[in-house]
Amino acid sequence: MKREIAMKTGLMSGWNLIGSVISFAFTLLVANGLGPAGYGLFALTMAVFEVLLVAFYVFGLAGTKYIAENGLSSVAKKLIVIEIVIGIVLAVIVFVCADSIAAWLGKPIAGYLRIVAAALLVRPFYETIRSVYLGVKKMRWYVAVEAVTFTGKLALAAIALFLGLGIGGVLWGYIAAMALAVVVSLWGLKGKLKKSGVFGTRPLAAYAFRSTIYLAFLAVYGQLIFYLMGPLLAAEEIGKFSLLFKIIATGITVVPASVGLVLFPYFSQLNNDTAKTEKLLSSSLSVEAAIALVTSLAMFVFLGPFINVFFPSYSDGLVIAPFLIVGSFLLVISSTVDSFIRGRAAFGMGTISMALAIAILLAAGPVLISSHGIVGAAVTWLLGSIAMNGSFLFQIIRRYRLRFDYEAIRYAFTVLRNPGALVSKAANRQTC
Repeated sequence: MKREIAMKTGLMSGWNLIGSVISFAFTLLVANGLGPAGYGLFALTMAVFEVLLVAFYVFGLAGTKYIAENGLSSVAKKLIVIEIVIGIVLAVIVFVCADSIAAWLGKPIAGYLRIVAAALLVRPFYETIRSVYLGVKKMRWYVAVEAVTFTGKLALAAIALFLGLGIGGVLWGYIAAMALAVVVSLWGLKGKLKKSGVFGTRPLAAYAFRSTIYLAFLAVYGQLIFYLMGPLLAAEEIGKFSLLFKIIATGITVVPASVGLVLFPYFSQLNNDTAKTEKLLSSSLSVEAAIALVTSLAMFVFLGPFINVFFPSYSDGLVIAPFLIVGSFLLVISSTVDSFIRGRAAFGMGTISMALAIAILLAAGPVLISSHGIVGAAVTWLLGSIAMNGSFLFQIIRRYRLRFDYEAIRYAFTVLRNPGALVSKAANRQTC
């Protein structure tokens, strides 16, 4: 199992590294094309969109787990119907309430939110396809869906900005990229939905219901700092925070996130095998911590010159970088623990941690942001990260005996020194 996980992690890490380059190009293009103020409005709009996606995630996650455990990829046929209904309902709500949401955030984004409503009609197909590929462990096609989306989003954003279409054009480009990814990935699903079996909607709905509170808290926590900044800070400051947060968090967690994504179906299959679960948790946490430590130290050294060269208009926001780097390093804990929670349906443990983090953000945020501006926002987010990841680690240690796995770290860095061979083997083993 270790080699299989390593191969699929190698494939995902290889893609995530490439995806990070594409994402950087997108950020470079959009952040400089829109400027700090425009990028701040774009970030707020996407913060609303990201929270709404939890409605799709709860059933997508249930579908992935059901497929991983039972091998019934035909669950996608019912899953897509559920997701479409959710998308229509959310799209209508966002379109009607756009002015009220914009007023609450204190920024003129109502028109952009109505574009988001259109995105919610495309997202059901996108999420269902990704859930199926993850459930059947077809990482090659999962990567293909992501690749089409990333490259399409970049190309269409460039066209939109060249034509002077601004934030609206970038958002429409994102929608078109998702639609294109859906069309392309349907080819990969040919022949994969034939396996049938006794399947009822009730088990899917039951699992989705159990995960709803945890995933809702997770989504709210991820975007809450932007909601707190919205009424209190200028769009320009929000844009600077968003850019630095994106670069730092992505740079530090790109490989750990790949590990966490791959582990989800394995945690689901292990069920009550305590020994293997302890081994998997120890290995993944050790590897992620070692890799994140290296990337965090690199951030401290190179981030300043990097921002000054590529994003000069954002350079005066670098004062918040140390807080974001430390908080992002801690995210390696939640990367593995979140996969454990989803795979083992241990949502009570996750809900406690997320509720604690949200409470700290709500208590500290208004005070710190009002008094210290963008620095207060960074400190607030760091406090939330400490609370969330500390709680995750405490609860895992109470259940399992963890150890620092030097062998796994050595193996991981061997793979990272020569990822090409491993990624090639992983790709060749993936069947279409």
